[in-house]
Amino acid sequence: MQDQQPSQPNVELGFRLLTSALDEAAGLFKLYFTLSTGAVVLFINLLVQSHASKLVAAPLALSIVAFGAEAAICLRLLSALLNFRVILGGGFTTGASPESVQQKMDEWRKRSMKQGRWLERFFWIGMAFALLFVAAIFCR
Repeated sequence: MQDQQPSQPNVELGFRLLTSALDEAAGLFKLYFTLSTGAVVLFINLLVQSHASKLVAAPLALSIVAFGAEAAICLRLLSALLNFRVILGGGFTTGASPESVQQKMDEWRKRSMKQGRWLERFFWIGMAFALLFVAAIFCR
C-alpha cells in the first residue's frame, strides 16, 4: 500500500466526504418533507374540526397551501440531489472533461439554490400563517 503525502489529495476520501454530505442533505430534505406534509395533514384536520369563521380560518388555509408548496419543492430538491449524483457518475464513467462537468454542476447549483430559497420562504410563510391562526383563535 502506498503512503499518501500530506499535500496530495486523497480522491477516495474526498468522494466519501462528498457522498456523506449528499446523504446528509437528503436526510435534511426528507425531514423538511415530513414536517411539511405532517403540517398539511394536521392543519387540514384542525381546519375541518375547528368550525371557525372564514376570516379566522383563512390564515390556516394559507398555511396549508404554503406547507404543501414546501413539500413539492422538497421533492424537487430530492430529485435534484439524485441528478447531482448522476452528473458526477456520468463524469466519472464517461471520462467527460472537467469543464463540461463543471458547467453542468454550475447549472445544477443555480437551480438548486433557487429552489432552496423558495423552500425556506414557504416554510416561514407557512409558520407565519399558522401563528396568525393561533393568534386569531385566542383573540376572538
